[in-house]
Amino acid sequence: GPSMLRSAAKNHDFVTVVTNASQYDLVIQQLRDNEGCTTKALRSELAAAAFSRTAEYDAAISSWMGHKSEALFPDVL
Repeated sequence: GPSMLRSAAKNHDFVTVVTNASQYDLVIQQLRDNEGCTTKALRSELAAAAFSRTAEYDAAISSWMGHKSEALFPDVL
């Protein structure tokens, strides 16, 4: 879930976090080119993508919860 993505992204100095299948080829190529490692630049780029992805998820939940609470608690009774 999003907690695992955030945790991995926070540790991008040591962890490569992949959030989309479209990133596979890039990661695989780096692993081939760098003796099984990814570069710090790629890990930072992928971490930023992970934070963006979890932000979208949080925004969707916030929007859904906001609409739900408006229905439960109208401004005027």
